[in-house]
Amino acid sequence: MNILIIEPSNAFAQLLSKLLENEKIKVDIAKSAKEALEKLQRNTPNAICVAHELGDSDSHQFMVDIGEIPSSKDIPKFLITSITTQDFKRHCYDIGYTDIFYKDNIEALQRALKGLVQQTYWHINAKILYIEDVPSTAAYTMAIMHQVNWKVDHVHTGEEAISCLNNSDTAYDLVITDLILPGQISGLALISDIRESKSEYIRNIPIIAISGWNDLLRQVFVLQHGANDFVSKPFKENDFLARALNLIQMKRHGDKLAAQQKILFDRAHTDKLTGLNNRHGFDESAHRVISKTLKNGLPVTLLMIDLDHFKKINDLNGHKSGDIVLAQIGILLKSFSRQDDLAVRYGGEEFILLLPECNRENGALKAERLRQDIENLNPLGISITASIGFSTITPDNPQNMTWLLNNADKGMYKAKNNGRNQTVFYD
Repeated sequence: MNILIIEPSNAFAQLLSKLLENEKIKVDIAKSAKEALEKLQRNTPNAICVAHELGDSDSHQFMVDIGEIPSSKDIPKFLITSITTQDFKRHCYDIGYTDIFYKDNIEALQRALKGLVQQTYWHINAKILYIEDVPSTAAYTMAIMHQVNWKVDHVHTGEEAISCLNNSDTAYDLVITDLILPGQISGLALISDIRESKSEYIRNIPIIAISGWNDLLRQVFVLQHGANDFVSKPFKENDFLARALNLIQMKRHGDKLAAQQKILFDRAHTDKLTGLNNRHGFDESAHRVISKTLKNGLPVTLLMIDLDHFKKINDLNGHKSGDIVLAQIGILLKSFSRQDDLAVRYGGEEFILLLPECNRENGALKAERLRQDIENLNPLGISITASIGFSTITPDNPQNMTWLLNNADKGMYKAKNNGRNQTVFYD
């Protein structure tokens, strides 16, 4: 939340800033009405704190001037003054100030901004899945959520809720469910189903359980089964919103951290030039892919691809052109790969394609097709070819990744020794 303070006195402006600024409130200071209006033309804060005497203007004229900035119309405006007369206060409210605070009671301004912070966070975009079959309770609860602009999908049964979770176009930020529901799936069973879902997104949705029974044993039991919070009926509007908001904010924070971790993971495991997995990414993933495929009773094939005479390409055309060739190979391998395949820049001009659920015959077809695609690529008018070695392991011959990699590597060197631009199977 951003607050604009308009105060000519540098000492008092700094005092206000120190008192108001925290992890949720950021303060910007303007020392005159002119400076404030210029700032408001560029950015729209969440609230404005205005001193009555502004040096080049006063708080009354400032309200006239700010009326010319449409984006500032709905911003709360707080006046800070030492004038306490009723006529002055009445006029300030008449011209649009949200509230008036006095310089000897800044704590009141702090409390007002704290409430404004909470209100600002309430009015975030959120999508809620709400399960309740009692019309009066549903109407009351949905009215609370609609007044803070939350989008609510309301259903009556656990079965309908599961259908919504599996088929919704957009992710839910929160599930709110009564414990007693019609149909075969109770509220408690729904909570368990969500927590045991195969979908990581569904498993991580926060849940509020609602019930008319509020005994401690029941609350503990519901929380142990995966609910994040328990709200007893009847509940107060602000208490309900605060609990819901807290869970939504925690989920948003968790999602943000997960996204940042994914970015760091991708950077550590992705080759920057080609966008393929790098060697580190391959070493971490290949064992898991091979083990899972063999456990399912299916074969795995690995292709080792080496561009022929790549040094000559760099020497004749320059390293920048060589980089473009490598990048084009990366694009080709991505388009060539299925969802579960692992395409890797193994180092320099060497690439790997790990193909789960691919036998020797299909591996040979894929290797030959890839060789032809590389030969037809012709990036920047540069003719390129590749030597490809490949090998296969099966559940009857469950060798490890090192064996598979070494054999494909031997096949690739045999292809080079045989004249290049060919595929060789090595067993």
